[in-house]
Amino acid sequence: MINDDDSFFYIGFYLLSQVVRVIPLGVTYAIWSGVSIVLTAISIYFSLGHKLYLPALIGMALIIMAVAIIHIYSSVHQV
Repeated sequence: MINDDDSFFYIGFYLLSQVVRVIPLGVTYAIWSGVSIVLTAISIYFSLGHKLYLPALIGMALIIMAVAIIHIYSSVHQV
C-alpha cells in the first residue's frame, strides 16, 4: 500500500524517467544528486533547526555551481 510519504518518492522517480528521455543519464544523475543534497540540507535547516556552518554552505555553493556548469556546457539541445 502506498502512503503519502511514498507518493513523493514515486512522483520523483516518474519525473526523473521523463527527464532521462531528453537529457543524458550521466548529466541527469549529477543534477539529481546535487539538488538532492542541497534540498535535504535546506529542509533539515528549516524543519529541525540544524545549523549550516560555513564549510557546509561553501560545499553547497560548489554543488550548485557544478550543476550550473554541467547544465550550461552539456551538449544537450532543447527540443
